[in-house]
Amino acid sequence: MSANNTQIGGDHYQSGYQHWDFVQRTLQGRYLEGCVTKYVSRWRKKNGLQDLQKASHYLTKLIEEFGARRITPLGLNTLAFEDARLFNAVNKLGTYESTIITCIATWSDARTLLNAQTALKELTADVELHKEAHHV
Repeated sequence: MSANNTQIGGDHYQSGYQHWDFVQRTLQGRYLEGCVTKYVSRWRKKNGLQDLQKASHYLTKLIEEFGARRITPLGLNTLAFEDARLFNAVNKLGTYESTIITCIATWSDARTLLNAQTALKELTADVELHKEAHHV
């Protein structure tokens, strides 16, 4: 039996395109990018706001590592862009999530990482506002 046919705990990875396959194929197995995309792609199904906060933490680390020249960009390529588009569609991700995933999958400079960070901040603010509105 394939590892893709089994999940330990929950059902948040039940799609036709598993996150770990996306990380291996598109992100070349890179840890920081993989963590950002993991938390962004699952937040609605698993830990909500906390997952977005974790994604932000990993994205901050990625930006710091790039700024310190300890990590190089993945680089923009057509396969990564198309693969991100497919992953976003199969997993039915929203506009913010799709923007973040695509930026992370195709980043080639600080500007792209900052675009992902902006989208993540906007998504987090929307979730926090929605959460507050329901507690009033």
